[in-house]
Amino acid sequence: MERPRDWPPKNEDMYSETSRNAVYAVLKKLGIFLVPDFLSFAECAALRRWMDAVPKKHPPTRSLYRNAWHHSISPETNSKIRGRINAAMPRLREHFGKELELREPSAFCTYGPGGCLSAHKDSIEGVECPGFGLRTAACIIYLSTEAARADEGFHQGGSLMLYDLIPGHEEQLYGLALPAQAGLLVSFSCGLNHEVRPVVSGVRYSIMSFLSSGKV
Repeated sequence: MERPRDWPPKNEDMYSETSRNAVYAVLKKLGIFLVPDFLSFAECAALRRWMDAVPKKHPPTRSLYRNAWHHSISPETNSKIRGRINAAMPRLREHFGKELELREPSAFCTYGPGGCLSAHKDSIEGVECPGFGLRTAACIIYLSTEAARADEGFHQGGSLMLYDLIPGHEEQLYGLALPAQAGLLVSFSCGLNHEVRPVVSGVRYSIMSFLSSGKV
């Protein structure tokens, strides 16, 4: 992975490598698919610059979002990212035990200060999305890192909270926070309740995709 010699900056990264790995290990045991360093530091930085330079608009479901934006990425960049996800598809299919496909358009997202995503599920069991089939798994690639204070490529706050991880316990009684780290890919069932906690400062960058199963 291409990183500067001083990566991570001292007193910037709020999670040590040991603590991040511990969080990842727990989430993996609870059924969350994780690939650290899925994108390199240089690739994340380039994507952030491109997103800053292109038009943006509010997400279509604004009732769930606050101070969040979707960015219009070039077809070439979009195709490259989706190609990387498709390259990981054999592992994703094995993990979820289903024949998954990347059918829906990917969303290149930013959350500014105060930006958040209300608790929700990405699909209703057994309900198909017109033209895409059954929305089965969410797939997120982080392009910035959650840190103690914001700087270029870092943001404060904005953790992804995952609920319903313990069978038999619902209604957000138990949840785990997944700290964002540039380059990390995370995938989980679309039936899992989750939210993005408010960003305190800086900008949170990510790519959101959905994996579908069944016939279109």
